[in-house]
Amino acid sequence: MIYIVHYDIDYHNFILQPLHERTDVTLIEIPTKISWLMKQLLRIDHQLKLNMAPYVRYRKSDIFKLKFVKNDDKIILFSIIYPMDVLWIFKLAKKHPLNIWTWNIIPYYYTEYIKESTKRGIKFFTFDKGDSIKHSIKLLPQVYRSLNLGSRAIKNDFVFIGKEKGRISTIANLTKQLENLGYSGKIIIVGPEHNSIKLKSLEYSSHLIPYMDVLQIEASSNVIIDIIQEGQSGLTLRIFEALFMRKKIISNNSSLEKYAWYNANNIFIIGKDNYESLSDFMSQKYVDIPLELLSKYDINNWLNNF
Repeated sequence: MIYIVHYDIDYHNFILQPLHERTDVTLIEIPTKISWLMKQLLRIDHQLKLNMAPYVRYRKSDIFKLKFVKNDDKIILFSIIYPMDVLWIFKLAKKHPLNIWTWNIIPYYYTEYIKESTKRGIKFFTFDKGDSIKHSIKLLPQVYRSLNLGSRAIKNDFVFIGKEKGRISTIANLTKQLENLGYSGKIIIVGPEHNSIKLKSLEYSSHLIPYMDVLQIEASSNVIIDIIQEGQSGLTLRIFEALFMRKKIISNNSSLEKYAWYNANNIFIIGKDNYESLSDFMSQKYVDIPLELLSKYDINNWLNNF
């Protein structure tokens, strides 16, 4: 049996949803919406190291499952790396080896924590080559799932939806280039508004956009913009949203040209491709890529890495 522990987050649930059909996989959700009282209990637990939080935060049925994991079972923590959560699960599972997968950049101050956890038999896996080298952990391909949203009328030439994360200057510059060429799009930055940046395609949102709404907006757009953070080389979910929806990509991730599915007609790389060719790129037809090139990223096949 493969036990996958994950936070109750919409895009986690979306990617993991196909696994509900498998009899060899058990999904365990950690609730993310907690009451004020539970937050206080978690704070006390963190300070006194009482390890009572799982009994407050997890469902009793899930605690039961983790307590009776067999030796040949596998436990995967899906994008769960926070030390206290890992410690709770490790203790609940009676120190059964854990496999921790993270698709976010690992904070520099986690170095010692990773070293100590590795000594306990906990394995870490990352999507980012830089983090793989920095922390001496295994590099795995990013994960997604096949999807079919059906045909959608195109409403936007380009789209980006996400938090600012120090990317606003790059996004704004690219948006200006596209607007100057006569293209219109939808750029939604989740977070505080930057009063100094005003663009026709740019808007701000004070709350997260539900993931299915994000996919619907992207499905009605021609090009998905992907801007990675400084120091990152791993592939974001936006890349796979674009690949699986057969959408073009504009990205500042120079590593994209190393992949088998890279095609210059479909992918414009900022810093490699000249902005003078941006208009030609936008007008070129999308070139279909063989679906088998994406099969290793599908969640059902991706699990074979563990």
